[in-house]
Amino acid sequence: MTEKDEGVSSSRTLLERTASEKKNLLQTARAILQSDDGNQFLVTCLFDSGCQRSLIRKDLAESLRLRGTTERLMLLRLGETHSKYEKLRCVNFCLKGIYGGEDSYPIEAFCVPRITTVDANPSAENWEHLHGLNLADIFPREQTESDVLINIDFYDRLLFKEKIVGGDALPEAVISPFGWILSGNIPVDDGGGKCITLLVKIEKKYSEDDLRRFWDLEVIGVADDKGKEGPSASRLMKTFEETLEYNYGRYTFKLPWKPGFPNLPNNYAHALQRLLKTEVSLLKEPIKSAVYSKTLREYITDGIIERVENVHGDDGRTWYLPHHMMFKTDQTLTKGRIVFDASAHFGRTSLNRQLEAGPSLQSDL
Repeated sequence: MTEKDEGVSSSRTLLERTASEKKNLLQTARAILQSDDGNQFLVTCLFDSGCQRSLIRKDLAESLRLRGTTERLMLLRLGETHSKYEKLRCVNFCLKGIYGGEDSYPIEAFCVPRITTVDANPSAENWEHLHGLNLADIFPREQTESDVLINIDFYDRLLFKEKIVGGDALPEAVISPFGWILSGNIPVDDGGGKCITLLVKIEKKYSEDDLRRFWDLEVIGVADDKGKEGPSASRLMKTFEETLEYNYGRYTFKLPWKPGFPNLPNNYAHALQRLLKTEVSLLKEPIKSAVYSKTLREYITDGIIERVENVHGDDGRTWYLPHHMMFKTDQTLTKGRIVFDASAHFGRTSLNRQLEAGPSLQSDL
């Protein structure tokens, strides 16, 4: 898998030219993914005995509206030495074979933005020991993206013991519910020679002073004055930098409380009254009410909000955040988003009043 680095120039250097080489054939299979709602999609599965949890592409899970819960996991990827916590949605679905049959196999997988790309498959025409078999993947096939990665648990359950071995430099086949899955070393000979190249990354190094000058906006009313930050701003930035995390496209950090806070009153009754008022107003408009319910479910599915079993939290540290809906209606469709009101007052205070506002971004004229 190749990641594109921003701000990095690349060149390709020719290492070797050869007319024949060997490559490893990964265990891949086509299968029918079926959701609880009955939606079906043809997917490419990659079997990996070195992975502890199964994975699925996040965009595919969202398009099929797969249900699940959000979990906080400690992840350690290949090549990394330190693990970190990330929030991932765990969904459930079934896989079925493409050659018919009623059997389906339940899978539990975590949603990730991308899994990996699998190389193109060569033709199986010259592999006589495989003639007449229902192969799980297409041979030949172009390079494609993996939709589902099957972990060690399901790997052992879905790949059976029956094998067909073809000899040196020929793939072996193992039977599965999706057909015969191929793997092993295979020769590659396209007759015209193949270039093996190395990707060379050339990175320009910038000093800290260069970066500071680059980001310094020399416009009156925009740039910060040198040395203007006080102890409060320094403490705030330190807390922000120490707690900032980036998980799959989202930045998260701890709330920047003012010194001596939080000291929050119990505003449960006030927040409940706001909620009931919102629901009563939406009862008069069924379309907007349906959009509101759908938006809440989507927020829960995406991990933006979560269910709380114990609604009575610790005294002084619990605040019930009121919200309201913002709607946008065109000729055929009504859309909505939820706005959480951190400025809502109760007991002469609000959530915003107990949080640091941060340093001013405008200079005094």
